[in-house]
Amino acid sequence: MNKLLIYHRLVYILRSLSIIILIVLLQSKSLLFADDGVGTVQLTWTAPGDDGVEGVATQYDLRYRADDPITEDSTFYLGIVIPTQAPDTAGALEEYIIELPAGVYFFAIKTADEVPNWSELSNIVMLNIGVLPPDSVYFILLQL
Repeated sequence: MNKLLIYHRLVYILRSLSIIILIVLLQSKSLLFADDGVGTVQLTWTAPGDDGVEGVATQYDLRYRADDPITEDSTFYLGIVIPTQAPDTAGALEEYIIELPAGVYFFAIKTADEVPNWSELSNIVMLNIGVLPPDSVYFILLQL
């Protein structure tokens, strides 16, 4: 079998499965994502409390960037805002589903209380949607 056919079969099998990476922390630093392989991205995280592990936070700031990584607050605020509902009680599992075209995306979230005191930036999640890696890379040396 050629490599391309094997690759497409593997992609089909992986698209049939849900790939989930879970990082559980008690602040909004825990951002989980799953991709079903067809442009649907499921973002999931654990709701933090207003004061650590108790109460209810007031708002989320969930963003993504296409192609350019989120590396710190300055690049986070350049991202596209994803509207979210008000946070649930501390420890609850929160979820947001978004449809995106093929590309490379970076996601992150922050949480605020009523003041608002903002949390630190969460972990950054990178996702490749529908971007196939090249089978081989060839270098051609041209001499003039």
